[in-house]
Amino acid sequence: AEEFGDALFSMAVGDISEPVETSFGYHIIELEDIRDGGNDSFEEVADRLRVELAADAFFAASNEVDEQAFNNADSLQAAADSRGLEIKTLDGVGRLGGQGIAANQAVVAAAFSDEVLLDGLNSRAIEIADDHVVFLRVKNHNESQQRPLEEVRNIVQASLQAARAQELAEAKAEEALAQFESGTPFGALESAEEAIFNEAITARRTASGNLPAVVVQTAFSLAEPEGDAPALAITNLQGGDAAVVAVSNVSPGTISDDAARNAQLAQAEGVSDFQAYVNSLMEDASVSIRPDLLQ
Repeated sequence: AEEFGDALFSMAVGDISEPVETSFGYHIIELEDIRDGGNDSFEEVADRLRVELAADAFFAASNEVDEQAFNNADSLQAAADSRGLEIKTLDGVGRLGGQGIAANQAVVAAAFSDEVLLDGLNSRAIEIADDHVVFLRVKNHNESQQRPLEEVRNIVQASLQAARAQELAEAKAEEALAQFESGTPFGALESAEEAIFNEAITARRTASGNLPAVVVQTAFSLAEPEGDAPALAITNLQGGDAAVVAVSNVSPGTISDDAARNAQLAQAEGVSDFQAYVNSLMEDASVSIRPDLLQ
């Protein structure tokens, strides 16, 4: 911002500025050092200059179109004409998204916002890439409605069959669990006609072998077994199946000697603690800005 640059280049090393107001808010600047820009040749800086100039031009063009879209909120034509842009129509955009730019959640959120959907206004600039922004308005909106049974009959039948299969699988799993708790070996369970047995000598959190990930997650969520009685639980699998998970023994993990890995874990823990601290401050703090006191 021009105000920021003017304040910065009027300072000497060690100075701390008065509050500087820009379009981004208020800033207090401390100038710690001034370094010579050097004498790079044009060839050395040409590519960088092209990128910077292109970025500046794109930013200026985006702001111009955004201003036109805002000032002429009942149509995108003025915004398009300001930069010779083509208005395109996108059909079939639902709340879950669609094809093309409608796969972008920011576009979907803008399309279904109150300002665009209910008030009929143009959206503000929506950034979908560093060099790509879009503006949209809703041309037509079809209210959600109940579809005829003939259109969804197969979907409903498949859903009901899957739900029933899941219920039967869970009932079989509950029956197997009760029998196993009574001392019946897995292989002799009465409900095991179509059961598949997977015995893992050792299962790790990050290496489940032939076990589904959800089974491993369930196993590590159980309390450590006491005595000879295993810890038991039931979990649902993909495809409508259910599994009985039995943990008979737990071996404590070992601390890695990998210095880099330990440093990474320590850093992650520190970031987590810091974020929790910041969140607690934000919950307890009440902040108000008085522009009249910053003059």
